[in-house]
Amino acid sequence: MKVNRETIETQEMRHIEKPLLLEQCAKLYAEGMRLVQILAVNSPDGVEMSYTFSKEFAMVNLRLNVIAGESLPSITSVWKGAFLYENEIKDLFGVNIENISVDYRGNFYNVAKKHPFAAAARAKSEDR
Repeated sequence: MKVNRETIETQEMRHIEKPLLLEQCAKLYAEGMRLVQILAVNSPDGVEMSYTFSKEFAMVNLRLNVIAGESLPSITSVWKGAFLYENEIKDLFGVNIENISVDYRGNFYNVAKKHPFAAAARAKSEDR
């Protein structure tokens, strides 16, 4: 597929359920997409996760919610380098990401307070 550099890149947002995460990641990998980033943002119920993939000038985002206390599968079985993002999110937000290929077990960052970003979200919700 030849892409004109003058074209505006496309960006698609797909809201998915947790059980579909690995399946969707595998499909994007098979299509030649690359992992760009994984973003975690606090939400009222837990953490909203956005996985961004790209190929040439097209981007696809997978978005899902992880309710506090729930687990999420690692995507390192598809993208090995995702272990960096996943350990960061696990350490800072407290998201229980299972089966990370290189799991730092809460020691990726040396932080004074366990899951500092998750604690900030809890404090905000308690103030309301």
